[in-house]
Amino acid sequence: MRKLESSEFLHFHPADHGGKDLSKDRYIFELHAAERRLASEVNLNCTEYLLTKRKFLRDFGTECIRHKQKLHPSSLRSSVPASSNEENAELEERKKSGGRPRGGRREKVRTEVAHIRWLENAMNWRNTRAKNLVVGWKLLRLLDESKFLP
Repeated sequence: MRKLESSEFLHFHPADHGGKDLSKDRYIFELHAAERRLASEVNLNCTEYLLTKRKFLRDFGTECIRHKQKLHPSSLRSSVPASSNEENAELEERKKSGGRPRGGRREKVRTEVAHIRWLENAMNWRNTRAKNLVVGWKLLRLLDESKFLP
């Protein structure tokens, strides 16, 4: 909650904008206090916020798993350990490429801008609203890719 309050980016609203009143929303207690605050800041009802979060995280989780399979197909193939020669060859190749995986592919699934674009396209939102939600989720650590990987 403190992280959201201290975020300067989320507080660039006009003085009369206090967020949406969620006091009569029946799903208000389904959300953590920090998420209630975030939903209010981006002017969403609790149901809209939960549905948006569900769609976003489902798509993001699927993308994380697919990305992991592309980068490390052997790690998801079988439980048989690779020989030490194969492991050493892969480590040497990574050292040569500056720590990047084979083919120069990026380790990160989506950038912050890609998250914003997804919300703009899928939810038909304006850039500012999508950016505020992504910044809030980033502060709440909902965009941590390691949470989605097996």
